[in-house]
Amino acid sequence: SKVGEPTLAYAVKDTNKETITYENNLIRPSEGKALGEKGFRHYMTGFTGGAGLTYPIGSRALSLELRYERNNGISQLLLLNSNINNFNLMLSFGF
Repeated sequence: SKVGEPTLAYAVKDTNKETITYENNLIRPSEGKALGEKGFRHYMTGFTGGAGLTYPIGSRALSLELRYERNNGISQLLLLNSNINNFNLMLSFGF
């Protein structure tokens, strides 16, 4: 099983949006990018590591794998942390 490897993800489309419908009598409704023009990170880098077991059942296989992923998220803004820490538990059966 894999021990760990670097990851690279690319966001094809940036559709983050902020809409202000009513704030007070002095501000009109407006719409814009929630992260601003330069706040969205198209490339996310990180690390994925995991371990797994495979148990043969005749000519088939039953597998169990645990993975951990950490990356730097989509926000480039220092005050908005969007880091991703993710655990995945996968069970598979091969035919």
